[in-house]
Amino acid sequence: MKKVFKLWWGWNPGKIEKYLETMAADGWRLVTVEFAQMLFGFVKDEPAKTSYCVDYNSSPSEEYLTILSDDGWELVNKYSGWIIWRKDYEGARPKIYTDNQSLIDRNKRVLLILIIATLLQIPLLTMIFIDIGYSEHLALAIMIFAVYIPLIMLMLFGIIKIIIANRILKNEKR
Repeated sequence: MKKVFKLWWGWNPGKIEKYLETMAADGWRLVTVEFAQMLFGFVKDEPAKTSYCVDYNSSPSEEYLTILSDDGWELVNKYSGWIIWRKDYEGARPKIYTDNQSLIDRNKRVLLILIIATLLQIPLLTMIFIDIGYSEHLALAIMIFAVYIPLIMLMLFGIIKIIIANRILKNEKR
């Protein structure tokens, strides 16, 4: 067994899907996902053609889980709204999302979470600004502020990436 730490972003699940598919093709079967979906555990197996889908669904219904299961998708992991599915195949690579509107809807769910998380940072930043003006611990307040600015920039970057991806999907014909 081997464990791999792999950082990935919710606005681009395709990259982690491709990584997991490459690992399966090299004979490494995903068996565990830990530490906020970034620590992947693999066991050595026969090389396989395996399709992975990383979905976001904060409250998946039994119907959703049953439909995918009945279609041959195996639930690998479910954590904090993120769900990883896999399906071995021969021939054409199967996909959970077969039309652009489904992808747009999934992206909108991720976008909503990113917007909420970004907006929740505003009160914290406000408190830090106030603390910087009145604190004896100016260095600590500045250090905390220095962490929040890159975090908010990263979240804004993700929001922009999802909006652009949805515009592209709306303009494409599948």
